[in-house]
Formats: sequence, structure tokens, C-alpha cells
Amino acid sequence: MDYFTKELIIVIMDAAMNVVLSKIKAEEKALRVLDSMNNAFVNRWNPEDRHKIQVYIGMRYNEYEDVQSEKRGPNQLWPLSHPILKNLLGKEAIGETPRDAVTLTSIAAYYSGRLIAFDEVVRNL
Repeated sequence: MDYFTKELIIVIMDAAMNVVLSKIKAEEKALRVLDSMNNAFVNRWNPEDRHKIQVYIGMRYNEYEDVQSEKRGPNQLWPLSHPILKNLLGKEAIGETPRDAVTLTSIAAYYSGRLIAFDEVVRNL
């Protein structure tokens, strides 16, 4: 799996995690769903690499969660678009990434689309 694909899957998993945590009120059930999702992703790697992948995913989740409380830009997903773009491009610092409005809006729209899709899935369970 290439770097971009791995990062994109983590973004999709982050959106799924946010929907599951907001829609499934029984915490134990929500955590079982999330554990299953994360394990399905992590189990794609060799057993000796799985712990490193779990730590890496946790770092991304924390990074995305930290910026979601920021209130800047034209919508609530605007602050989240910056680190997603940085990670998709494989940049070390946000200063190295292009941050034009079209690109960031596209990322916010993509993430929003995943939220809507996962919300529909959870509602239909």
C-alpha cells in the first residue's frame, strides 16, 4: 500500500470514528465497532509491524482531533483540512504544503462526504 493510500484510509477511518462515536450512544458497542474497524486495517500488515501501525494511526487520530476544536475558516472542517493535506502529501510541516482555498475546500468536502456516508450506514444498522 502506498503512502497516499494509507493516509487516505486513515482519513476515512477518522470520519467513520467520529460518526460512530456521535451516533452510537452505548459506549461499549461503539468501541467494539471501532476496534473491529481498526483491527481490519492493522491486520493487513505483518504481525511484527502491527503495533507500529496502531501507534501511527493513534497519532493521526489525535492530530485530527486536536484541530477540530479550532474555530477558523469558512466552516468547521477548514482547520482539519490543513493536517489532512499535509499528511496526504507526506510533508513534515504545514508550511511546506500548498494551502489554497480550492484544495482545502475540496478536502473538507471529501471528509464531509465520508461523514454523510457513514452516518447513513449507522442509521441503517
